[in-house]
Amino acid sequence: MWEVILKILVISIVGIVSILVLSSLLSSIYNASESLFIEHIRITGAAILLLVSFSLVVLNLSLTRHPFYEYWLIIGAGVIVGIIYIY
Repeated sequence: MWEVILKILVISIVGIVSILVLSSLLSSIYNASESLFIEHIRITGAAILLLVSFSLVVLNLSLTRHPFYEYWLIIGAGVIVGIIYIY
């Protein structure tokens, strides 16, 4: 059961990272960076991304006997993108 929860967290992190990166690509093509609504959604998405990444860290370290190192790549990407989009 915990493996399913960990996989759902990984999929959600990859999805949010993809959405944030694609939103930057879209704003460079279409000048949507002036909209405060889109900026608010980016900051909220980044905060959610950091929260999900840190919950994956806690669950990975507490629930598994051997921490899976492939999760650390996903966690690292989530934290880096989250920090970039918050600032």
